[in-house]
Amino acid sequence: MTNSPSTPPSSTSSQGTRLLEPARLLAVAAALPDRHASTATGLHTLVDTLAETFPGAVVAANLIWANTSFVLASHGMPEWIAEAGGVPLGWAPCALVVEHDRPLIIDDTHDDPAHVDNPIVTVCGVRSYAGVPLHDPDGHLVGTLILMHTEPRAFKPTDLAALQAAAAHATALLPAHTGV
Repeated sequence: MTNSPSTPPSSTSSQGTRLLEPARLLAVAAALPDRHASTATGLHTLVDTLAETFPGAVVAANLIWANTSFVLASHGMPEWIAEAGGVPLGWAPCALVVEHDRPLIIDDTHDDPAHVDNPIVTVCGVRSYAGVPLHDPDGHLVGTLILMHTEPRAFKPTDLAALQAAAAHATALLPAHTGV
């Protein structure tokens, strides 16, 4: 599968359009795990199951705030990221998934000029990434469901389909936010 077009997130890009939409940010706030313990439990089960499908992968469900990728549930995430609760949005290819509301596939981050110098690559050793949008039941784009590997990986259409099916299941676990 070929890499999706990507540009590094920056404060001067068009990032502000979708990432800063008030309705989207309110939906993200509504999905925070301290409000919904059953959501967190269901998402942990989902990412653990997905990790069985993709051995050796880091699997995570993330909420994408205006400047942070907040980890809701993960399997195999580096301990320091899990303890911190996430990473700055500039480190997260997830920003592009949310900005464009479409999957992002990077088979080898070392071949992708937009990500080769990204700290998630240089510090964490991520070599491949697949991420799909995660919507709440009301359709608000609140985050991502991702796979990351420390080795290059040629993601197949069936891999993307499995990730999208898991994202649909995750949507059913998220709380609805009908206030906007």
